[in-house]
Amino acid sequence: MLNHSTKIVVIGAGAVGSFFGGLLTKAGYPVLLMAKEPVASALNSQGLTIKWANADEHIAIQASANYADTAQAKLVLVCVKTPDTENLALQIKPFLAPDAVVLSLQNGIDNCERLQKNLKQSCYPAMIYAAIGKSSPTAVTHFGGGNLTIGTTQTNPQDPVQTEGHLQSIQQLFEKAAIPTTISENMIADLWTKFVINCVFNGISAIGQINYSSMSKLPEIASLMEALLSECLLVAHACDVPLQVDKIRTAIAHISLNWPLQKSSTAQDLAKKKKTEIDHLNGLILQKAASHKIATPYNQSIYTLVKMLEAQLHG
Repeated sequence: MLNHSTKIVVIGAGAVGSFFGGLLTKAGYPVLLMAKEPVASALNSQGLTIKWANADEHIAIQASANYADTAQAKLVLVCVKTPDTENLALQIKPFLAPDAVVLSLQNGIDNCERLQKNLKQSCYPAMIYAAIGKSSPTAVTHFGGGNLTIGTTQTNPQDPVQTEGHLQSIQQLFEKAAIPTTISENMIADLWTKFVINCVFNGISAIGQINYSSMSKLPEIASLMEALLSECLLVAHACDVPLQVDKIRTAIAHISLNWPLQKSSTAQDLAKKKKTEIDHLNGLILQKAASHKIATPYNQSIYTLVKMLEAQLHG
């Protein structure tokens, strides 16, 4: 279904969208990166730079600010912030080809469902563990990671053969671009695992504007991270999502050790005076906790402080 001539549209020229758009372009796929102006024009004229640990790589890339250009795309990667998901779906809906496949590369646990509510095309969630920062409108810095996990959150897909075919085609496409990609056997648990990790890291990094190394060196913050984790695990259990606690703790330790200079996406948003995704991270934990009558004071504190900082930035 998907091959080397497949038109790919990447929507959102932030760190994740630019990074994957660049790698897929480098691999020879016809890629269009959707970005707001003046960023789209800058990308067309200057190209994209990926700053690796040992070298900078320049990639000529095509960009557009016109959603009509999503027409004829066979694969659409959605890389916008979670609060923009539903509005984006409505904007691209008139233009998407009936057989297009939509892949959500976003934080949170329900973006794919929110896309699917507004689109007839098949939508699948994807998860990335990577430390990537947007260093300028036309450059991203890679600090580490980059593996993809894809799958479906539908326990009983209407067309399991089509679902399997889509996922295998997507996996092969990314693998040909040297992007390691795994098809998950339990995507709900995998999404929740990353969601919980984000809830542990993102708010603290944002409030203090500190990197992961600084967080790991302070015993008081380590205790706070453990308290946040404990609350999130209680909520996950109440939502009937079994999580592997050892796997989560191992991932937290790995992130602290291997991505020491990285700040969370929430921290990066606040630094750029942008609205964060906190409503869909710790804020979502609060919503689910309330429905199950679970006390989550640590998540409440993190959420409240980030919202306070947002309010200061946006008046």
